[in-house]
Amino acid sequence: MAIQWAKLFGAKNIVVTASPRSNQPALKVGATDWIDYTKGEQNEVKEFKEFVKASGKFDLIVDAVRDVSFHSNLHEILKSKSEGGKLSVVAGSFSKSHTPHYLDMLPSLRFARTFGRFLIGLSSFNIDLIMAKYNETFGADFKKLVESGTFHLRVDSVLDFYTQHQEAYDKVYSDKNVGKVILTLAKGFKSAASAE
Repeated sequence: MAIQWAKLFGAKNIVVTASPRSNQPALKVGATDWIDYTKGEQNEVKEFKEFVKASGKFDLIVDAVRDVSFHSNLHEILKSKSEGGKLSVVAGSFSKSHTPHYLDMLPSLRFARTFGRFLIGLSSFNIDLIMAKYNETFGADFKKLVESGTFHLRVDSVLDFYTQHQEAYDKVYSDKNVGKVILTLAKGFKSAASAE
């Protein structure tokens, strides 16, 4: 969905990191280029730099998987603070576990150094930590995206919450899904709010 949001708000070049297995869906919904993260960190950084040589530095980098492979090279690939350059990092756990691992939520040393420099004013770009929180414009923005006729949501599978939740969990956390795994509730389910 991030690709579609970026397109809706006017992004011209949208580069995603993806595996060869999942690059086509990203390109289909609007990514203009992709970098194969499965080839390793050095290749990923090299491809980022090649893109920058051809198209210029990035205005925004959204890191949804806490990938620090490029942090040492941000000054080479991200526009400066005065040019509006921003790194947005989705906060969360490194592990793929539904059991809380608080130590796992601590940042890597590379990210701690990058974010620490930002906090004390030594960073040449802005950093945002993206966390789930209320946003009063989300509904209107999402409606605009749907009404634009360009919204696509790739669904890998739709499974029953009560009988297939483990299958859904295993699929997502083994990276065997391409698209969203949706769990449905029984037709007769009534929420506590609707029961009142």
